[in-house]
Amino acid sequence: MKLFLRLTAVLILSLIFRQANAQDAIHIALIPFTATANAPQVTVDLVQNQVTTCFVNKSRFLLLDRGQTDRIKKELDAAKQNSSVYAKVVAEQGHLAGAEYIITGIVSPFELASKKVSTYVNSKSVMVDQFHYIAHLTLQINRVETGQVVYSQPLVISSRDFDNKDNADLLDNVLCRLKNTVAEQVRNLFPVTMMIVSVDQTKKDGTIQKVLVSGGGEMFDDGKKATCPGDDDLTTSSSTTAAAFKTLGNLWGRKKILLDVVSEEALVAGGKTYNREKTIGELKMESVQGDLALCSVTAGDKDIKDYLDKKKPLLVKIKADQ
Repeated sequence: MKLFLRLTAVLILSLIFRQANAQDAIHIALIPFTATANAPQVTVDLVQNQVTTCFVNKSRFLLLDRGQTDRIKKELDAAKQNSSVYAKVVAEQGHLAGAEYIITGIVSPFELASKKVSTYVNSKSVMVDQFHYIAHLTLQINRVETGQVVYSQPLVISSRDFDNKDNADLLDNVLCRLKNTVAEQVRNLFPVTMMIVSVDQTKKDGTIQKVLVSGGGEMFDDGKKATCPGDDDLTTSSSTTAAAFKTLGNLWGRKKILLDVVSEEALVAGGKTYNREKTIGELKMESVQGDLALCSVTAGDKDIKDYLDKKKPLLVKIKADQ
């Protein structure tokens, strides 16, 4: 009976969370990216597709259709030489389209770079070539309400090194790493607010060890950065640094996401009500379980238990700058 009640509560909270987030989805105008003079269109399309995947979560974002974004791009291109006019056009065009943020990008050609590394062949030291791709994307995000820039950064992303410049994973690896980088920026700029749904596991002294958090697969990519092609199989490298590359690849692909546990309290002063947020603990993503995420408590376990025992709501937010 207790298990049934617990599962019912989890289901109800999850449904409420889904409905609330669907209503609160952020409207995004992802404008067709611009190429520098010598960047082929296929490169621009590959980069834009990777960025688009960071905004496909329908409970968090709603992407405007291509007809609207093409129209906005035409107006922005005409105003790009004057920053004050550009900000005004962002506000006007974004408002007309119902967007809250406008995202633009400038793509440069991929570079194929090489370097000499030392390795051993038949017990003899030899120098061999290793190759990597470098991707360039200048990404800018404007808030429609003000027209102002909230994020603008030139991203320079390198793939891992490969022995063969024709390895198909070379391109896939740099695109995947680019997507991971943009996804981190998206998490930082548009933090997700979730809630602790229930306690999953306690220690012998009664303090909380693991909890279930709303969000699940809709909010996380299995609680870690996606492992990129080639990062999980570096054993074929002839370089003496293969082991180091393998460790780096594993860290890149399996970094766990950290979350803050936040209490929200209303304070009344001078006839006004003020909302105060206070971080009381920290969680680490372990796994996605359908609509929920299993997290271990890494800090503040006693405070979290105290709040939950008193039936005080606790919010969960992805830590910025991970």
